[in-house]
Amino acid sequence: MKLPSINYVLDAWLRGLKRFPLAALTAFIGTFCAILMIDDFDQDIFIFKLILSCLVFFPFFIIIKVMEEVYKWKPSIGIGLNLLFLVLMAAYAFFMAPHPDAYAHTHVIQFFIFLAVSHLCATFFPYFKNNNSFDFWEYNRSLFINFITGAVYMSVIILGLFIALMALITLFNLDVDGKVYGYIVALTAGVFHTGYFLSVFPSRYKFKISTTSYHLGYINLVKYILISLVVLYLIILYAFGLKIMVNWELPKGFVALLVLGFSIAGILSYLLNYMLPEIEGSGWVKLYKKWFFYALLPVTALLFVGLFKRIGDYGYTEERYFILITGIFLVFVCLYFIMSKKDDIRVIPIAMTMACLITGLGGPIGAFSVSKKSQLKRLTTLLEQSKITKNGILQSKEDQTYITNGNRNSKDSVGNQIGFFLDRQYYDVLEKWTGPLEFEPASSSYDKKVHVLEKFNIYMPKAARVEKKRSNIRIISADKFEAINIQSFDNFINLNTGNGNQKGYHLKTVSFTSQVVFKNEDVILDTLDLKDFIMSLEPQDFGYYEDHLPSKDLQIDIESETRIYKLALNKFSFRYEEGLIYLNYLQGHLFWKDN
Repeated sequence: MKLPSINYVLDAWLRGLKRFPLAALTAFIGTFCAILMIDDFDQDIFIFKLILSCLVFFPFFIIIKVMEEVYKWKPSIGIGLNLLFLVLMAAYAFFMAPHPDAYAHTHVIQFFIFLAVSHLCATFFPYFKNNNSFDFWEYNRSLFINFITGAVYMSVIILGLFIALMALITLFNLDVDGKVYGYIVALTAGVFHTGYFLSVFPSRYKFKISTTSYHLGYINLVKYILISLVVLYLIILYAFGLKIMVNWELPKGFVALLVLGFSIAGILSYLLNYMLPEIEGSGWVKLYKKWFFYALLPVTALLFVGLFKRIGDYGYTEERYFILITGIFLVFVCLYFIMSKKDDIRVIPIAMTMACLITGLGGPIGAFSVSKKSQLKRLTTLLEQSKITKNGILQSKEDQTYITNGNRNSKDSVGNQIGFFLDRQYYDVLEKWTGPLEFEPASSSYDKKVHVLEKFNIYMPKAARVEKKRSNIRIISADKFEAINIQSFDNFINLNTGNGNQKGYHLKTVSFTSQVVFKNEDVILDTLDLKDFIMSLEPQDFGYYEDHLPSKDLQIDIESETRIYKLALNKFSFRYEEGLIYLNYLQGHLFWKDN
């Protein structure tokens, strides 16, 4: 494979910039923001959101230009649409793009849905009027091949630059910041790959089958690799379906993922193979095209059997609703290609786009609304069964005998159900029982859950919890990670005191104490005591077994006669018995400098 020259890359960028100026500009903005984030992750949060917005809207600026070329629009229409989507891109970055720290469940899912929709639209928008299946197929085949080819070039360039950089570091003992590797990836992906893809983007939308040449590698990839793998998966699924019928047992949850993976791979192979029977003509590709959807339809039944069992037991979640809509999409596509006299493959991306919009845009049949109503119904039932509520009214602690007398499964179910709403920030659902919910700004997800559970009188009073946990093992983990100021420190190590014998600098716990020793090989350099730090934590923050605190609360500054240390913990475990702290293990990073 011959890599493009520098001149070719520059020329590609110029051609791509001339034909798709806003798409190229979007890619440049996204790349620039990515470099800023690599240089200092503690950037204004809008930088991160702008990267996500560029990823979502990049295909739309290509689509607008393609629509101008295909439908001969007046320039004013294209300009108007470009301005509209620029406004939408900014609005998405400001109001809907996921926040990297403040997790918003709906926004994360919607990002991937919008990303899928924008790319799917690029596949069929130029062919609303042109119903020639070969033109549609060849256009999308070109997009696929060009993207994969660019990705291979990009990977070779990144690998080559990484090897060259490591050679320079080794041979000349250079001190190179590790961020350089991130810069290489961002620039190569954002500049080179985008430039290459835009430069080879199809410039015509009608093709002649007789004059089209196909590389032997493409034919062999589809014919002998993709189709063969799909057939292998199909045999496995049919064998498992037979096992279910013989043993008369429900399919496992893993089957849904296997069916979905098989369906995606199978449909992709079907699309890539669609015109090969007319071009290559072998019986293998003809059989696959003719019988694939007949074979897929029974497999889809496995998905529905397992899915409806879990929906019946646990209600709808967004993920189960997505699987349901995907199953309906598969059934629709199978029936269409089995019954239709004309196999119009435009149906596949259009139906996929509709499925994404139904699940992702909200409304009464959207995934978020359906799952919220379903889980609220389940929570209401669990609260009544557990006697936490009676006729929809929250009962006092004394009246909750079913919970307090030890029905642990019921308690856990209610706790998990409440966690569902807290994770998605559906506080309004819980407030119908608890009244207004207010949390401290730095509250972890665990703190919020404990606070709400106490509103439902599920947990014991704090004083009783403190007494109970004095003799138990505790695990504390970092929940919300924040930047660490380490500019003044000269050295650091990754630490895990549970790794046994360690070479070089390392920390080791001292048995039956709250101390750790800092060692180089077997030589003890310092002894550090963490008792004061652990005792400074509020007892109720220890929780029952495993708890979470913001990462800033797990940063410890310690000074000895010879060194100054900063210990940034990701996770640690200890026992508290009769006033004594016994450390079990530490995980995280240790920074130090001479005093």
